[in-house]
Amino acid sequence: MRIDLECSDGRDTVGIFSHRRLSGSVGTATAAFAPALLEGVTQPGVWFPEEPEGIAIEAREVLLERAALGTINFVMNK
Repeated sequence: MRIDLECSDGRDTVGIFSHRRLSGSVGTATAAFAPALLEGVTQPGVWFPEEPEGIAIEAREVLLERAALGTINFVMNK
């Protein structure tokens, strides 16, 4: 799964997450949003991850760390 990010410092970053099964990658990334919702760093409603209203920029690093759990390959360009 590829994730394109706009970082708080103005940089654009690309992340690649690989799990043994595609469903693992999508499921883990989706599950990473649950704690963010409970922590109050997302807006109410249904959002696509790429929408800026979906999760605060300051909370995206933690989201990516959670989404990377269980990956066989995790690469972020800097």
